[in-house]
Parts: sequence; C-alpha cells; structure tokens
Amino acid sequence: MKKTYFAYIYCCILILISCTETDSTTQKSTTNLTNHLVQNTIRISYEYDLYVPQEYWFMKGISAQEFITNLYKKTAEGTVPVYLPLSNTPYPPEDAQLYFTKQENGKYGIPIEEVTNIVFTEEWILDTALFLMEKRVVEYSLVRQQTKEIENEKKEHIKTLIATYKYPYISKKAYTDLQLLTTDVTYEVPLDNPIVADWLDQIPVPHVVQVVLDKIIDGTQPTYSFMVRDSLIALSNKEVREKLGEQIYSTIYYDEETNQEDVFSDTLSIDYSECKGFAFIEDWFIDESNMQIYKKVSGIAPVREYAKILDQEDYELVRTIPCLTFFSNYVYKK
Repeated sequence: MKKTYFAYIYCCILILISCTETDSTTQKSTTNLTNHLVQNTIRISYEYDLYVPQEYWFMKGISAQEFITNLYKKTAEGTVPVYLPLSNTPYPPEDAQLYFTKQENGKYGIPIEEVTNIVFTEEWILDTALFLMEKRVVEYSLVRQQTKEIENEKKEHIKTLIATYKYPYISKKAYTDLQLLTTDVTYEVPLDNPIVADWLDQIPVPHVVQVVLDKIIDGTQPTYSFMVRDSLIALSNKEVREKLGEQIYSTIYYDEETNQEDVFSDTLSIDYSECKGFAFIEDWFIDESNMQIYKKVSGIAPVREYAKILDQEDYELVRTIPCLTFFSNYVYKK
C-alpha cells in the first residue's frame, strides 16, 4: 500500500509580503523599482480558487481543467520540479506516476475535479512613484478538496496539499516567449483571517493598505468602477472617496442677531481598517518546459467591508469592491 504524502492545510493560508522585478516584456531581477510596501525578502502566500462561481461575473479565472491536466501529465513524466508539500523533498517518482497518471479506466489516482485551489507563494513589489507592481511566483501548491459525510446528514470539506512546484530562480524570458494562459485574470487576495486571529502579526497590513489607498485617493491616478469594466466608467475623486467611506455632513444654523444662516460642515474620514484585501487584474503566462507561472499585473482594486445601517437597531456587514485603478504599464484592451 503506497503511503500518501498529504499535508493538511488551514482554510485560510498565512500571508507574507516581498518584492521582485518585471517589465512589460521581460522578467528581471529587481534593480530599478523601489518597494513602498515593506522591506525586501518578505513573501505573501494565499489561496486561489481555480473555479470561479458563475454569480461572481466580475471575477475571471483560467481554464483550470486544461491547466491541471497538462500539469498532471508533466508531473507523472518527471519533467517539472515537484516536491512533497511543506518540504524540500522531491516527490517520489513512483508516487507521482500513481497519483497523476490516467489509468485504463480513464481516472487518476487523485481525481482532477478534486483539485479546486492553488496556494501561491509570491514576492511582491509596488513602486507608487512609477505606479508599477510586480509579482514573482516562487512556488505554488495544488489543493485537493474532498467531501466527507458526518452525522445528521451534514458534510465536511477537507482540504489537503498534494504537490508543490518550486521556482527559486526566475528565468529571464520575454512574455512573447511564454505561453499565454489567459488575460484579465481577476481574483481577490484577502488580508483578514477570522479563523487564525494572529496570522498577520508579523506583517504591516495597515501600512500596505495605506500605501495603496493613498495612491488611489490622491487624485493623480484615473480610477474606474470595478463592477463595469468593459466600458471603463471613470469615477471622480469625490466619488472614489465616497465609495471608500468618506462622508461630509453639513448643518445650517440660523443666527437671530445677524439674521443670517451659517453652514457648518464635518467630514467622516475614510476608515483604512475597512479595507480587508485587494482584487487584482492580471495576464498569466506559463513556461511549458517547467510549468513556471508568470503574472503581469494590470490593475488593483481595494476590497472594503463595512457596517451598513439598516435602522436604529440593526445593521448588516457589506463586502464590496468600490473602485479599480490600473498600473502605468497597462494597455487598454477593447
């Protein structure tokens, strides 16, 4: 009986942050960009959903089954750098063939349809002066999700890491030399975790949020509605601030002595803590020789969660993406 090399993971993955460099045509080592997020050598890991629910029409994924099928094939052949999860131990060839080869009955040892997520570990850099953002995929892991029947007809979802693909050194290849997976991949990277309270204690999340939001609201960057991207509906700076929570209250006072009205205004400022993550718009490429993924970041959008007052005694939490802005290397595609 083969030993299954699985490692259980949390539903939400720990986050870290760092840097790399990319330009519009070639992947390079970072030399020209200044990282305004945090210091160098810090990374970010997060879980990406391979299958986007249909109701999330504003999100867009890749051709997941085609990608996983190709990755399975190369893993079974031993032509990609695959490791056991959470380790630097190479995947045993006999296990790779057992789990990732299509059998005579047309099925795999690990069913492709059960691979529902990818955990990415990336290095990030954001230069707000040039307004360019770059990501380098250091490694990614496949996540298998299984459904287990428990008592009272309830079901439990179990997630396991099944294989990790590591790329400690990025190859200097032009995007034109890579295979395009798809354009405008759109997904959310959360910066909050209700399950593990202290998961971001070592990460300056407030600083990261402030760096991005300050750039969005300073009025120098064209900003658009996230919900209507095809026509790129521009938002005024006032509209952007309001969508991010800024409110101006005005009160009129009547002075009986002067017989004149005075207007007093008060501003409810943007609450940066309401930003719970960011959505990204990216073009994804792949090096077919080793299945290394490259991401060209086009746009960024804050994810806001706030309490919407329904009446004097009740409210609801609303999670929304209020606006979108593109980086300076973005080329509009009609």
